[in-house]
Parts: sequence; structure tokens; C-alpha cells
Amino acid sequence: MQPVEPEQPTITDWLDLQVGDVVWWEGDARIDSGEYTVELVEEADYTGDCAIFLSAKEWVDVSEEKWCFIRRP
Repeated sequence: MQPVEPEQPTITDWLDLQVGDVVWWEGDARIDSGEYTVELVEEADYTGDCAIFLSAKEWVDVSEEKWCFIRRP
């Protein structure tokens, strides 16, 4: 019998991300695009644009930069 993989959520809003989630991020002038682990997500009442902090030690500007959810370990 094959182990059953847990179903992955579909996440398109940064508010639904959790610490430990893996996202693809387009990168910037200093850091290549790729998969990174979410280290911090701002609170729901946050009004700025840089709402996700990644293992690349960079903030993602959710209003300008491309990112997408990959998996939740």
C-alpha cells in the first residue's frame, strides 16, 4: 500500500501563508528566482507592501513582485 500524500492547499493570497511554507519568488537584482521558505508573514492588519520574509533574507513586495505557493511541508 502506497503512503497517501497530504493534499496541498491552494494559496494565492499572502494572508493565507504560514511560516515554513515553500514559495517560488521571482527574485530581484541581488537574488535569483527560485523556491524559498517563508520565515515571517505580516499580520492581517498590515498596510505596507513587503509582507513576506523569505529564507533568502529578503522581503517580498506583494504588490509588485511575483510569487506563488509551492507546498506546505
